[in-house]
Amino acid sequence: RCPPNAHYESCACPASCKSPRPSCGPLCRGGCVCNLGFLFSDNHCIEASSCNCFYNNYYYEPGTEWFSPNCTERCRCWPGSRVECQISQCGTHTVCQLKNGQYGCHPYAGTATCLVYGDPHYVTFDGRHFGFMGKCSYILAQPCGNST
Repeated sequence: RCPPNAHYESCACPASCKSPRPSCGPLCRGGCVCNLGFLFSDNHCIEASSCNCFYNNYYYEPGTEWFSPNCTERCRCWPGSRVECQISQCGTHTVCQLKNGQYGCHPYAGTATCLVYGDPHYVTFDGRHFGFMGKCSYILAQPCGNST
């Protein structure tokens, strides 16, 4: 007997919130599958638009946005378990930090370290790496406004 919003198929490959487009291959067996527009969640069929997204071992509710741990991707959970990610980069005067359990680009405040080694290796205050040779004089750091 199948749960509400589901039916029996002799060759079933049931879709779920965690795996909305399953690939069962040539091996299949009879079982319940959710009706169109529904997906399995804890052995019940719920509306696909109600499914959370499962991404990198975390669940996100539809409408939620998040950054990857190094803030190089910004992702969004869309209804129906669809995750969309775009390349991202923190802007000037911001740094990728974990706050309240979520990574994000936050205004930089406090102390930071830059690094110069060899010739021509530079690591900026925000952790970006540069390498270039030049015969000019360069200002490595200087106060901005009335800051020190």
